[in-house]
Amino acid sequence: MLSGDDLPTGAVTFLFTDIEGSTQLWEKDPEAMRSALRIHDGIVESSVGDHDGVVFKTGGDSFCASFSNPLQALNASLAAQRGLQTTDWETDGPIMARMGLHTGTAQIRGNDYFGPTLNRAARLMSAGHGGQVLLSASTQQLVVDELPTGVTLVGLGTHYLKDLDRPETIYQVEADGLAGEFAPLEIVKKRGENAGQAAAQAYKDKEWHKVVDRLAGIEAESELTAEQHEMMGFALWWLGDHDVVIRRFEQTYNAYIAEENPQGAAVAAVELAEFHTHNLASQIAAGWVRRAERLLEGDKASTAAGYLLRWKAVQAFEGENDLDKALELSRDVAEIGRANADGNLEVLALQDQGRFLVASGNLDEGMPLMDEAMISAVAGDVNPNVVGRSYCNMLAVCDQTGDVRRAAEWSEAAERWCSEGESSAYPGVCRIFKAEVMWQNGDWVGAESEVMRASTELGLYTDISGEAWYQFGVMRLRAGDDQGAENAFQEALTRGREPIPGYAYVLAHQDQLESAIDLLVRSLSSPSLSKLDRARFLPALIELGLESGDTEAPTAATNELEEISRLARSDFFRAQASHGRGIVALATGDPEAIAHLKEAVTTFSRLGLPYESARSRAELAKAYVADGADALATMELKAAKTALERLGSESDAKAVDEILTSSD
Repeated sequence: MLSGDDLPTGAVTFLFTDIEGSTQLWEKDPEAMRSALRIHDGIVESSVGDHDGVVFKTGGDSFCASFSNPLQALNASLAAQRGLQTTDWETDGPIMARMGLHTGTAQIRGNDYFGPTLNRAARLMSAGHGGQVLLSASTQQLVVDELPTGVTLVGLGTHYLKDLDRPETIYQVEADGLAGEFAPLEIVKKRGENAGQAAAQAYKDKEWHKVVDRLAGIEAESELTAEQHEMMGFALWWLGDHDVVIRRFEQTYNAYIAEENPQGAAVAAVELAEFHTHNLASQIAAGWVRRAERLLEGDKASTAAGYLLRWKAVQAFEGENDLDKALELSRDVAEIGRANADGNLEVLALQDQGRFLVASGNLDEGMPLMDEAMISAVAGDVNPNVVGRSYCNMLAVCDQTGDVRRAAEWSEAAERWCSEGESSAYPGVCRIFKAEVMWQNGDWVGAESEVMRASTELGLYTDISGEAWYQFGVMRLRAGDDQGAENAFQEALTRGREPIPGYAYVLAHQDQLESAIDLLVRSLSSPSLSKLDRARFLPALIELGLESGDTEAPTAATNELEEISRLARSDFFRAQASHGRGIVALATGDPEAIAHLKEAVTTFSRLGLPYESARSRAELAKAYVADGADALATMELKAAKTALERLGSESDAKAVDEILTSSD
């Protein structure tokens, strides 16, 4: 019985054989075929054995043999072909076998081989015809100087074999007693077909580097299709290589025009408008929108028309602040998506409706729509770029509404979705929100790494890179690095993101408290701020207002924050309001300070927010001291200090330590 010890090792030459047209022969005369197969098997087995080869696998009418000596493998194939071609067959036609020889290394498992060398040998054999012997370049190089008399090797060119990415230079054996004329090679794919299929599969699998590599290989030899340009563009977007994304989508647009596909070109034009909008190039964006409108003139119902209409809905929301118009348009977009069975467009419209409703204060209808869109996104019902956009919009809305729990749940779901592909499969746009969730949960080192990576990846997303720099500034501020925070806020400002309320704290730390408060008041006076937007500024106004000795403005800010927490049904905003109520009570000598601050500590802790919880503990300790409960104060201060030191908030930890020291 064959064992692994009987198999050649090292550089092995494999001979694969297979009878051409055997199915038809079996159908016509099973009895004759059964007899012929025994003869065929005997010829092949003896040819292999006579030349020191080993048959390690058979299947139906196929043989797989291995040889230590490539010349012996060639001689075995010649002997087998001559034997088959000189036999008088009783079947309805001769038994003709195609054969392939390939040399390489392979690993042994039991009494068999496995590895890519075997795959290439099999594909090489399948490319031939009955009576034909094909050699790979590796085998040709080993035997070409020692060919038997009367044997020559004829080059058939370099080809891509089915399912294999690397091309193969193929040689045909010509010798006395063998047929010499054959049809063109079978099952051979051009690189464009093969690599194109591989790129499409890699895109589906979220293997972005593979997508780029496969398509770049095609592009080196021929033109990409418009769809392939688009696929390349989105893969580069996921990889954060935004500097070339615009150019790639311009190529997508031009390719669709060349293919006489105005709808595809219009969608590419809308994508370009979005990229330029994020890059703060509004006039260029408007130009691309006008081009899309001309391409779709008179078309109100196609998928492409839906994407153009979605652009207008988003602009009504973000540019015109017209929520009613935005909502009406997004509902029309959803109808177009359903009518065209375009799940991508429908999901985008659904989450647009959700965030528009939330912005108008209608969370009861808005948040369920956002959840529904995210279910479709992470379930794989839509393409990856729609998943990315949906995820980013969801976390932005969670941030706006103070919905910490929902943000954590969807962040975890998105993480699982991303982990199915490349480990780096997070576009820079989404890293900002991912970082914020990490930061809130106490992973400050990881959060800073994510947000800085986002700031370098975002490239053409000027406006969103401003948000990344702002988040980094907040992180530096909490870590006690005022100078680093100020620098980051300056970077945010140059990218169009006003660094408020973070910069107000920097001013306060620089003994410019009056300027800090004035900055907050001016920001809150903006008529474009929604109630939910105002929640970002109120905690700072409460803290800094109390620091200035004022209690009236902080009290009003606390009342407003409580109102917003009820509107958003946000435990996070409610905890912030409880913290604010507590420190206002502490400043005015109200004994209710303890109850308010205990509620803040409890809620922040339940939400998994260690920084906020620690700061409320420090304030609670002050309230205990005022109430004469020194032991309880010390307990809370020690817990706060431990948490802040663990997080890396040096300035806050130092402040708590000073309170502890003074109370000893």
